[in-house]
Amino acid sequence: MSTPETLKATAARLGLSELAMAAYLGVPVFTYRKWVNGTRGMDSAPRRLLEVLEMIENEAPDLHLSLIDAAKAQGGPQEARKPRGKGKGAPRSKKPASAAPDAPSYVPAASLPVGFPDWMNPGT
Repeated sequence: MSTPETLKATAARLGLSELAMAAYLGVPVFTYRKWVNGTRGMDSAPRRLLEVLEMIENEAPDLHLSLIDAAKAQGGPQEARKPRGKGKGAPRSKKPASAAPDAPSYVPAASLPVGFPDWMNPGT
């Protein structure tokens, strides 16, 4: 059974940050943090995945190294990642200028495809 201590030890042994370890396991970083904090237990599938990854590490070190490199690239250093969303005080994006007030809100008949019935043209 994987415990928080086992997860921390595995991440340290592999040299992975929280983000990279979450990427290595294919889970959101919030899920990984809950596992490490002990607020959420690991289901059987991620526990089995850890076992399989350990077997790959032992039996196919080159393949395992490529998995570690991919996780590090995906997780990256924590300080280099930009926060998601708009933080407090972030400038708001400008809304596009609306159409002129006298612009028609319907599609002119000239632009309707051939064969459309007249009742579909709100201008008639």
